[in-house]
Amino acid sequence: MGVAVIGGGIVGCHMACRFAKEGKEVFLLEKEKTLGEHTSTRNSGVIHGGIYYPQDPSKPDYVFEPAFNL
Repeated sequence: MGVAVIGGGIVGCHMACRFAKEGKEVFLLEKEKTLGEHTSTRNSGVIHGGIYYPQDPSKPDYVFEPAFNL
């Protein structure tokens, strides 16, 4: 089964790599000329899992699950 990943930033590239390691055919779609050219380069350079932000109980549980579990 093929998988399309939209966006070649840090998250998109990670998900594409993960799917490829699972043996899936991956199509990584990016609108910029190079990978990681947009939002991934416009941050403080720190990657974190949102540990500084409290979970909001008013949001559905699926908001906090990794995308590959949906």
